[in-house]
Order: sequence, then structure tokens, then C-alpha cells
Amino acid sequence: MEHILMRPDTYIGSVEYQEQLMWVYDFKNERFKEKKISYVPGLYKIFGHLLTSSNYDDSDKKVTGGRNGYGAKLANIFSKAFTVECASAKCGKKYKQVFENNLSTINSPDITTYEKSKSYTKITFEPDLKKFGMKKLEDDIVSLLAKRVYDLAGILPKSVKIQYNSKKIDFQSFEDYIKYYFKEKDLPQMFVQRFGEHWEIGVVVQDFQDQFQQVSFVNSIWTIRGGTHVNHVTDQIAQNLIEQINKKHKKIEIKPFQIKQSLWIFINSLIYNPSFDSQTKETLTLKASSFGSKCEISEKFLKQLSKCGVIESIVERAEQKETMKLKKELGTNQKKSKLFGIPKLEDANKAGTSESSKCTLILTEGDSAKSLAMSGIQVVGRDYYGVFPLKGKLINVRDIGIKQALANDEISNIIKILGLFLGTKYNNQNINTLRYGSIMIMADQDHDGSHIKGLVINFIHQLWPSLIQDVRSFVKEFVTPIIKASKDKEKHQFFTISEYEKWAQQKGQALKNYKIKYYKGLGTSTSAEAKEYFKDIANHQIKFKYLGENDDEKIKLAFGKNFSEDRKNWLANFNPNIYVDHRQKELTYGDFIDKELIHFSIADNLRSIPSLMDGLKPGQRKILFGCFKRKLKAEIKVAQLSGYIAEQTAYHHGEMSLQMTIVNMAQDFVGSNNLNLLMPIGQFGTRMMGGKDSASARYIFTNLSNLTRVLFNEQDDPLLNYQIEEGLKIEPQFYLPILPLVLINGCEGIGTGWSTYIPCYSPIDIIQNIKRKLNGKQFHRMKPWYKGFQGLIEAREQDQTQYSNYGKYEIVGSNILRITELPLRVWTREFKNHLEEMAQKQDEIKDIQENHKDNKISFEITTTSNLVLINLKHEDIEKRFKLKQNLSCNNMVLFNSQGKLQRYQNECEILDEFYNLRYELYRKRKENMLKQMNQKFEKLSNKYRFISEIIDGQLQIFKKKKDQIVQMLIDNNYKTYQQIYDLKSKINPLEATHNIQNEESGDKSGKISDKDGLKNHPYGYLLQINMYQFTQDKLLELKNQMQQQKDMLEQLNAKSIELLWLDDLDLFEKLYLKNLTDIEIQYHEEHMNSYNKNRQIFQPQQRENLSVAQNQETTLHTKVDDLMQINSERVKELMPQAVHRQVSQIEPTIKNGPKEQIIQKKQMDDDDEENITRTKQIRRFNRILNDDDENEMSIEETKEIPKQVEQKSNLSSSVKSNNKAVKEQKSDGRKRLNRSSENKNNQKRLREQKRKRKIQDSESDEEEDEDSNDSSGSEISFSNIDVSHEMAGQKRTTRLSAKKNQNESPTSKQKLTPKHIDKHRSIIDTQDNKQQAIKSSRKICDKEEIKLSEKNVDNKIVKPMTTQNNLKQGQISFIKKQVEDKFEQKQDSKLIKTSASEDQYDILTSLAKKREENLLLGRSKQKQNSYLNHSNNYIVQKLDDITEPPSLIERLNQISLQDSLKQIQEKK
Repeated sequence: MEHILMRPDTYIGSVEYQEQLMWVYDFKNERFKEKKISYVPGLYKIFGHLLTSSNYDDSDKKVTGGRNGYGAKLANIFSKAFTVECASAKCGKKYKQVFENNLSTINSPDITTYEKSKSYTKITFEPDLKKFGMKKLEDDIVSLLAKRVYDLAGILPKSVKIQYNSKKIDFQSFEDYIKYYFKEKDLPQMFVQRFGEHWEIGVVVQDFQDQFQQVSFVNSIWTIRGGTHVNHVTDQIAQNLIEQINKKHKKIEIKPFQIKQSLWIFINSLIYNPSFDSQTKETLTLKASSFGSKCEISEKFLKQLSKCGVIESIVERAEQKETMKLKKELGTNQKKSKLFGIPKLEDANKAGTSESSKCTLILTEGDSAKSLAMSGIQVVGRDYYGVFPLKGKLINVRDIGIKQALANDEISNIIKILGLFLGTKYNNQNINTLRYGSIMIMADQDHDGSHIKGLVINFIHQLWPSLIQDVRSFVKEFVTPIIKASKDKEKHQFFTISEYEKWAQQKGQALKNYKIKYYKGLGTSTSAEAKEYFKDIANHQIKFKYLGENDDEKIKLAFGKNFSEDRKNWLANFNPNIYVDHRQKELTYGDFIDKELIHFSIADNLRSIPSLMDGLKPGQRKILFGCFKRKLKAEIKVAQLSGYIAEQTAYHHGEMSLQMTIVNMAQDFVGSNNLNLLMPIGQFGTRMMGGKDSASARYIFTNLSNLTRVLFNEQDDPLLNYQIEEGLKIEPQFYLPILPLVLINGCEGIGTGWSTYIPCYSPIDIIQNIKRKLNGKQFHRMKPWYKGFQGLIEAREQDQTQYSNYGKYEIVGSNILRITELPLRVWTREFKNHLEEMAQKQDEIKDIQENHKDNKISFEITTTSNLVLINLKHEDIEKRFKLKQNLSCNNMVLFNSQGKLQRYQNECEILDEFYNLRYELYRKRKENMLKQMNQKFEKLSNKYRFISEIIDGQLQIFKKKKDQIVQMLIDNNYKTYQQIYDLKSKINPLEATHNIQNEESGDKSGKISDKDGLKNHPYGYLLQINMYQFTQDKLLELKNQMQQQKDMLEQLNAKSIELLWLDDLDLFEKLYLKNLTDIEIQYHEEHMNSYNKNRQIFQPQQRENLSVAQNQETTLHTKVDDLMQINSERVKELMPQAVHRQVSQIEPTIKNGPKEQIIQKKQMDDDDEENITRTKQIRRFNRILNDDDENEMSIEETKEIPKQVEQKSNLSSSVKSNNKAVKEQKSDGRKRLNRSSENKNNQKRLREQKRKRKIQDSESDEEEDEDSNDSSGSEISFSNIDVSHEMAGQKRTTRLSAKKNQNESPTSKQKLTPKHIDKHRSIIDTQDNKQQAIKSSRKICDKEEIKLSEKNVDNKIVKPMTTQNNLKQGQISFIKKQVEDKFEQKQDSKLIKTSASEDQYDILTSLAKKREENLLLGRSKQKQNSYLNHSNNYIVQKLDDITEPPSLIERLNQISLQDSLKQIQEKK
């Protein structure tokens, strides 16, 4: 005790008077006020801290203030009298004890009876003022102590009643307490809210202060200097406001202290076991992680705060402060005659002198343009012209602050060169205070050059608008031609691309007679041309003129960030035929924006936003065109490819940009492309740095992906609209692939007034959607999908426009986090930087281990004790480690087919428009292919006729003159090359021959070469035939070519538009799945399964710009009734003598088959079953691709098994309506079958016949032994299987292998289809060949081993009711019955191609094979094995009985496939 009295500063602080600015209570105004007072800190310390010594256990979580047990003891020691009084209503006792003379006198306690109902504790003390050097309690200390009482009333629970001098202090809330700091009439904006049980926050917006203000309490202790709890709250608020400011005001840089200077923070907190800087407890030092609770300020609270105007006031003060600082840095407004230290400046001799107003500073686009200017000013002299090159485009100063603008070297140097001073308003009178009186912009005449001019104008208008408004012609531009066209002495100069394009369109085909030179940059012009420009400088410069506020608004419209919506309307009214007339001397700023700069804005959007048609931007389209033109299959260096593309596509930008585009198109890491059009052969970048770690273009190679030409079908190329530039045919306006590439690979871009973002979607999902549409159904909504991504993507909203994607992690123990996937486009190095920041700044991570493999992520993070993972929710982990990102689908902007920017609501709306456009192109493709085939056939027929007539002697060309030969061809109605290919240019064959003769007569050598004109002669394709072609072998070869061409014509014409598209889709799907890894297919299945449950049907809206109307689509589905017709009259006309060489002229009927022709993969009516089937198809595809040589197949058993098996057995016997074309429609190990009405009638009739024969067979079954259990000879009975399947209650998928000599018995059947016979079958031209083909077919039957197993369901063998007797009669009677039904009534028929009998033979063979399989089904293994020993010989014998009789063979040879189908239909 003596030590305490002798060293009081150690325990209670100073006992000396000190002056300090503090908040005290103003008794007069009943408010708090800040006042400089004189007080003794020691006395204030013991007031209010009266806890006794019982708070020593730090393991207990207490929310008290004291920790050392000094509080009450110190108050007692420094008091004359200290009384403790305690009454307990429960015990009925009252305790009172008095301590006196600084605790030196301790009176005995007085314990009495207590009868009142309320308990209480009362502390009364009289401080020993002498110990504090005081004589009395002065007003300052009294007002300070009163303020302390009011503090307690404001922060303690309302259940605690507080009085001061018997006056009750009535604060209803923490907000009422805060109001006491302000005048009642001048209350500022305040936001008060409680966050959890331990935190109550108040934020008051105030005028700018020199220092941060706060009032904070920890467990009722006033922390005058704040501490970690104040930082914990203010940092959250400051960080949020800074983020809001950066979004709206990127031009200034705001620091956290600037935010705090505008806010006044009030905090009332409860913290477990707090620790302070000293016994005076003015500053909390406990770490935030040990608070025991966290103050998480809600987004609603922060949003309200950001909208109160505080952001605007902070920004305004920051700008003012920066301006004042920069003025000091720039110095005084005093121009200098000589300027040093600015690189590349060529200063005018008179700059900065009394004649400075006559000087012009030429700002050039780069160093090459500077060289041109320096060559030119040799003509006009250096006295009044200076030159300064710009490194590129100036920054847009309208979106940045003055400080950031002046930090840019370009801006800073221009200001110094011109002698500009911030805040000065210039006019025609004080313009001589500048070093130059005007500036002249000398940029390229392309779109980027226009942008540079606009940026310079924007820079002047933003910082010194008076130079635009009040100084006449301060800004000028120097114009040079961008294109020159010359022909002989005729020369044309064009100053804009639009002006040239309009002139070129007027010239049409005559344009090729002109020499076109494109002046990409000013560096293209020679020194001589530069001197010509400056000699006529008056006609090469245009002065800008200010007309009023309209010009101001136009400049703001083009460059102001807040005018994005207005820019969209501005661009929507764009007219490409409106451009600046560069022959005028003056140009208003408004006209420059509307007539010149708008062209750049349109070009900028074209480069930034892809087309819906092909999903490509112009640079990507040029690359694809160049690769197609080069037929890029072999590897090539990226650097070499970029040079080739620049040459072949009139690419006018830097090759570095082109090389980076090539690299991006080839990247295949997670988050890049779902479908890379180019192959990455070398280091093209990884997900470590998002592709930025790619090697140099001279080290890496590429070529076309095997999927690219499948996606961009070569048959579409002739239908595209190719562009012409500089007389060179370049890339088309757009491609139109078979799938919307913009959905497969997604896109992202920011243009002028518009931006776009479209995530990636699964190609398989898109394919299935298109097939649904082709089948007459609506699209399904699709969910974003990224190849190889292992995380989760889920919709945040019901309308599926907002998605969240999550990384993948697991918690091991209490402090280890194992991360195996990152969110999309969060690159590995970027994530590692975030982890390191957490480790350094927040002390939350102790160790980071990485074990990444290719595209697979592996982080193992060990956290410190400050971050206990098991105590965190998943949301907290995802937020803290940034394992959650958002995917937005509400900014889908694309160029539509009309070249207009359009916003789409969702992915299905894009797919819907694409579908109609692509369907129309398939129709055009089919027409074009038929036209080309017919033209080729006609050319072949003319050649065949020409050769045959010469061989037969009908056409005598030997010892004839050329013009005589040509006349003979004309007289015999031979078609010219132009007539065959319907070319517009009509060349007279005789005139062309006459020109050849003239050239020959002038040829001294007399040699005949391609120069003689035969190559381009109308009959050149006939006259250039060499002698080797006039042989019987070549004539037969030509005939075969004609037949092949005819077959191809028939096949194509038989196909519908839908089938053409389905063929392409199936091929693409097969190749795409083959390119995927097993793990990628697994992720895709998981993606589909997680999404199919809640799929939505897309309901398309009617759009005005759709290119295909509904009535047109109906026409495209008209049924094909006529096949290729043979024009017999035309045959006689062409070849009247040689019957053995007769060739038919084919006249195709261009119609589209019925939708019933579309036999796709099996799709369930029920959506759930359909999606399950889709997933199985993916698995099956993978197996087929890997096991193709093993002849494996997958069989799905459903409740519809009886119907399916019956259909499959009848499909072999049903006659195909479209001949060989439909028969060859195979996809992924299965046939597409024709579901025409004839087939359905056929099948119905066959089922009826089988039903009748089943009755007969069942009668004979009664005579046989019951144990035989053979299947019916005429009916494929699966009734027991159907019942067993229903008993099983679920679908089962089994897999069988048809390998030869395999002992296992599969659970299904395998039919002998025509493709098995095709392997050993040749074209049948004679009767002997037909017999040889039959024998070969028998050998195939002998080799094909049929292996079937018993059907075991619920441990019961399914045995259809059949008899052995049926086996004997089934193979003969059933097939002969079919032959009689089909062919008996047709005796007279036409002669057709000999392959018709092959089709009939295939049908009969397949029927016999199927009969054998069905007879085996359901037998026991013992009977199966015994039967298999003679099964092959048996089936061959039965086939011999059917096919060998001459009468049947002859009948089969005479009857066509189409006729037999008609006969069956008539019989029905």
C-alpha cells in the first residue's frame, strides 16, 4: 500500500494536472461538447473501476474490464472514506463496512437484519484530493465525471437505471446516446445497428476532418484512443466504400485514411478477456481473432451508407487536393523559349518566343509518322513547326483523375511542350502565353487513326475546354490518302475506307483492272510523297471548328463513361455511307464524332463482339480462312502461319496480335476452350497463368483440329459471302458451322457502348437440343459446362440467368484444407498469390503445399490457430479462400445475321435463331450439291459421248482444222464449259478458236502450250483429252464414274434436310467424344445428371429478324414421291448407236423427305428417360470407339422389349423405300431405318401373318415333349420376358460380345445384317457373278457363330413355348411364304441395275439368320450346345433351298426394289 501511494503513476496513472481536449458533459445545454480541460488522470481512473480481485482465470470467458484485481483496491487506497454496503433480500441480511484514511483504518463490518424485498450493492467513497494535488472538485473534472455517468447510461442494458445527482438519465437506445454529441437542431446523417450480441455500431457522416474521430467502449470501458476493435470495424467500412468508389470513379485513388476522415465511428462492444496498452486502458491491444466474436457488417448497412452522399464528398475533396498538389508540381504559368529533357521532341525554332502563337505542334502516330513529318517540314521549314511522336493511343482522361493523367508520360510531355497551366482559361488574347498556338494531329487514316484524333480532342476538352471553345482552330488534323487506285494515267485517292468501298462497288468487275495500294500507316508513304503533301499543306489540313454546346455533348457522348446507353442509340443509327468529306477546309467537332469517329466505334465492336453465326471475331475468322485455304494438315510454326494469314487476308494490324489470337484458338486447358479449332503443338499456355505463360510464336507449332472441318463443313464454302479487299478475295462475312460455336466456346468482350459475356456450354447438350428441334420438340434449357472442370456450377436464380461456380475442397482434421479444384478462370498462380497474402498479412496460413498435375489442381493448406476450419461454415470457407465465383448470363450480346448488335435473353434464344439460319443453309447446300453433281455428270456424259463417237467413227476430227472441229461440236449439240456450269460469261467457241490461231501464227517457235488458249476454251475440256483416253479401259472407267455420280445423286436426293444435319451431328459427336478423356466424360455425365432433374422447356418468342418462316419450313418437309428419273429421249439423242454405252441424263427432283425418315437414337417420350438414355449414349460411344475391332454392342432392355424385338426382326424384311441411300445411313454401329408409311403397313401385315401361323404352331406344340420348350418357328415370342421384366421393376442394361469361339452365352441376340455379307460381296454384273456371290454368302453364314444364352430373371429361365417341329418347317415355310407374298404376282417388270438382286438376297439372308436366333432363345444350355453344332450347316442348307432354284433367281433378277414395294402395297 505504501508503494502504491509513493508510486501512483504505476497503478492509476499520473496524479498531476494535465490539459487535454476531451468530451465532457455541458450542464447548460445538456449535451456533450469537446473542450480543452485541466484534470488529474489518476482521479478519473479510479472513478468507475471498482471491481474486486476475483478475475484471475484467463481460461474463463469474461466480458469485464479488469484483469489484475486493482480497481476497487486502488479506489479505496486513494480515498478518505470508502464504504461498502450490501443487502440481500434472500438471506435477510445487510452488510456494511467502512474503510478510512487511505485503507489504513479498517472498521469492523456491521451485519444487521434486512427486511426489504430488493437486494442492492452500494459503493460510497470520498477521494483524498490531497493525493491528487487538489483542493476541491473543479468544474472540469466534474463535467468529465458526469460525462462518464452518461456514457454508462448509453451503453449499458436498458434494465440498468442510472441517475446523476438523483436525476434519471433516460437513453432509450445507443442512437439516443450518439445524438448527445451534436446539437439538437443540426443532427447529421447517422446509421446505427446492432450486429450480434456483442457489437453495436454507429456511423455518422461528417464534414472532412483532419483526423479520424471515434468513440468506443470495450466492456463499458471508454477506450479514448481506440484500438484493434475500432480497426476491425472501420477497415470493413473503408474497404467497401473504396470498392464502390473504384467502380464509379476510377480516375482517382482513395486511401483508407481519406475514408475515415469523413466518418465518425461509435462502437459499443463486449470482448472476452480484453487486454490494453496500460493500466489506464485507453487502447485495446487484443488481436481481432481473440475477440470471441466477429462484427460482420451487413451488406444492407453498407449499401445505405454508400448512398448517403459520402462517396461524392470524398471524391470531390480528393480531386481538389490532387489539383492543388499538381499545380505546385507543374510550377508557375511562365513559358520557356527552350525546352530540354523531352525524348524525341523536335521543337520549333520560334516555340516559346513572341511568335509562339504562329507555331504548330504536329503530334504524329508513332516514329514512322514522325519520319514522314520531318521529311515534309523540309519544305515549310522548322521555324513554325515542331514534331512530337505519340507512342500509341492516349489514355481517356475523362475517366481518370488529374493525378493519374499527369502520371502518364505522354500527357505530361504534351502539357510541358505546349506550356499549359492547370486552371487557366485560354482565349485568343492570351494564347500567346503558350509555347504553341495550335496542334496538328497526323495519324493514319484508318479507324484507329480516327480514335487517336478523338482521344487528343477529348484530352484538351476535359482539362482545358477553353482551348476548344474560345480559341479558334486550336486543333487541326493532317490528312493523307489511305488507298490509291491507278490505271494507266488515271489516279484516285481515298481518305477513308468507306469512300473507297463505295467507289469500288460502283466499278464492279472493272475494279480488277486497277492497281490498288493500301497505305496502312503513314510510314507507307515515301519521302517524295511527304514533300508533295507539305507543298500542298493547305489542302491536306482540316481545321476543327466549335459551334456550341452540341459539340460539347458529342465529345462527352463518345468518351464519357456515364453515356453508355446514349452511345448504344448513337451506334444504332449508324449509316456506313456517311463519312467526312476531306476536301472541306473546316470540320465541326460534332461532325467529326458523327461521321468519322463512329466508324471506329463500329469497327471496335466488330473486333470485340463475335457474330452469332460463327462465334468468331474478324481476326479469328481470318485465321480460320487462311488455314482452310492452306489446307493446314501438316504442322506449321505459329510465326509462319501469322505471316501467311496476314498476306492472304489483307490483315492490317500487328502480327503480334494475330499470333496471340492463334495461340488463344489452340488453347485447351480448363477454362479456355471447350473446342479448340487449332492444335496446341508446344507450350500454348496452362491454367497456371491463364495462358499467359505460352512460348514465343517462333517456337510453337499448330495445325487444324480434326473436328474443325467437321464443324465447318467444306460443302458450305461455296455458299458463303466472301469479301473483296484490295482486289483480293478474303474471308467471308461469316461462316455458319453445324453447331453454334459461340455457345460451345463462349465469348467475352468490351466494345464501344456494348459489352458481352456468354459462358461455355456442352457440345453434346447442344447436339441433343438440335435433335429435339429436328424431331419437332422444343429446346431444353442448358447449364454452362467447361471441359475438364471438376467443380460445381449451379443456378442462383429460378430464371437461370445467374450461376455460381465453386471450387472443390475437403477439410482434413481441424486445420488442413485440401483444394482439388478452383473456380472457373481463377488461375493457379493468382490463387497462390491470394494464399500468400493470407499467410503474410492475416497470419492465418502456416504452410502451403502444391502437387498439381496438368489440368488437375492440388493445394494442401495448413492453417494457424487463428483460423480453425472446423468452426467455419462452408460459406465462410468459400468466401475467405475465394472458392466461389459468379457466372452471369444476362449480358448475351452478339451481332445477328443482319450485322446488328442484339441482346439475347438466354442461350436457347441464341440457339433458336441459329437453328433457323443453319436449316436454311442446309437447304441451299443440298441444292448446290445436286447442281454440282448434275453438272459433273453432264460433263462426264459429254466426254463419254465425245470419245465413243470418235471410236465408232461417227465424229471425224483427224486432219481437220481447229475451227472445223469446233463447228462439228456445235452442230452435234455438245455443251460448252460455260453452258454446263451456267457461267455468266458467254464466249463464242469460234471466236476463241480464231484467237488461238492468231496467237499461233505469231508464235515463232510454233509450239503448242497452255498459252494457246485451249485451257480456257469453251470446249477445252474435250479438246485437251489425250490419246490415252481413247481406249476401251478408259471408256469403261469413264462409264463407271458416270454410274458413281448417278448413285451419289440418287443418294443425296433421297436424303432430307434433317438427315443431312443429323449425319454431320453424329460424326461430330463421335469424334468429339473420342477426343475426350475418360475423366472428362465422367465429369460431363455428372454435369448432365445434376442438371436434368429440373430442366426447363424453352418457349421461343417470335422475332422479326428470323430468316425462315414457318410456312417455308413446312414446304421443306414435303414427302419425296419421285426418285431420279431416266430421260430415255435424252439417251437416244446423245448415243443413238452404242446401246452398250447408253448413259442417262439425270433430272433431279429437289424435294425433301418426310420427317419420318429421321431415325435417330432411341429417345424416350418421358424426359427423364430421355436424359438417362443420353448419358448411356455417351458411355456407349466411348466403348464403341475403344472396342470397335471387338464388335461389341450395348443392348438396353425396357418394358417395350416385345415391340422392339418384333420391329427389329421385321426391319430386315421390310423393303427400304429410298433404295441404297437409306440402307447406308449408319451411325455408331447401328442402322438408320426408314419409317415410311409403306414400312409400317408392311410390318403390320407381317405381324398378322405371324399371328395366324402362331396358332398353327401352338397346335403342333401339343404333340411334342413339354421339355423341348423350343421357340415358335413363325413368331418372335417374348411374352415371358415382358412379364419377367415387369416383375423386375427396373430397366437393365446388358452388354454382349460377339467374338468368335467365345464360350460365354450373352443375354441377347445378334442379327446377321447385310453389312456382314458386304465384306465378301462384289458387284454382280453377270449370272455367274451372282452365283459366286451366293456361294460366298454361304461361307459367311458358315463362319458366323451364333451365341445366345438363356434369359434368367428372378432365378427363372424364360422359355418361350415352341416345339422342335417348328424348327423344321420354320426355315422353309416362313421364308418361302415371304417370297411368294412379295414377288408372285409381279411377272412382267423393267430391266434395272443388277444390284437389285443383292438387296433381295440381303433381306432373305437376314431373315433366315434372325429365324435361327429366335429359335434358340429360351433353350437350356445343353440343348443350345447340341443345336449349335449343326446350326450353321442347317441355315446354309435352307438358304440353298430358297436361293438356288432358277425360277426364283430369275424372278429376283427381274424385280426392282421399288416395284416390289408398290406390289406389296397394292396387295395390302
